[in-house]
Amino acid sequence: MKAHVGLSWRLPVSRRLVIFDADGTLVDTVEDVAECFNQALVAAGYPSSTLEGVAAQLGKPLEEIVRGILPPSARGEDAAVAAVSKAYRQAYAASPKSRTRPYPGVSEALRKLVDSGMRIAVNSNKPHDNLVRLMDGFFGDLPLLVCGYGNVGIKSAKPDPEGARWLMAEAKVPPAETLYVGDTHIDVDTASNAGVSCVVVAWGQGTDELYRDPRIERVVTDTDELIAACGR
Repeated sequence: MKAHVGLSWRLPVSRRLVIFDADGTLVDTVEDVAECFNQALVAAGYPSSTLEGVAAQLGKPLEEIVRGILPPSARGEDAAVAAVSKAYRQAYAASPKSRTRPYPGVSEALRKLVDSGMRIAVNSNKPHDNLVRLMDGFFGDLPLLVCGYGNVGIKSAKPDPEGARWLMAEAKVPPAETLYVGDTHIDVDTASNAGVSCVVVAWGQGTDELYRDPRIERVVTDTDELIAACGR
């Protein structure tokens, strides 16, 4: 986990909804995801990437991730992006995801937020059905609102705020009473576009440059700090 001293921040008067990113925020998926992307690259005839190379692209829409990990000579080829994207979907669907797990303390933190009366939700660029299965597998006992790519006709991916706005509408909570929690610049951009405050966790794929973004209310290094940042 990256050590970081939180920025100065001011707790709002009232929060009733926290929207979480999934990968890199609630769940550590990077090793399984990187393996599936490398299987897809090789299946399409391209060299594999590194764990760090894949991790640096995570949080983006699938096709953007693929462009980022393809060899430079192939990044402008739509056919190459389509082939690797298709192969990745197949590899991820077939993967046992044996190394995917919640980050330490996350399950307990979510339960504490729910018990305090907070609504919790998840907004991800994962296909909606995949996201629902992942969340049910780890947090199925919690009343999570979930919105992935393609949910109820949503065709835009983060940082477009469409998914976050749908979750706020479902929870009947306005932006002023909503917090967005993520780990990458995609999440910070999403929160900004949705008009909500943003907290970033330091155990995901963030960077020191990201942590200096003035739009971030606070960077948290453990789940106790996360609960406090949520106002609970």
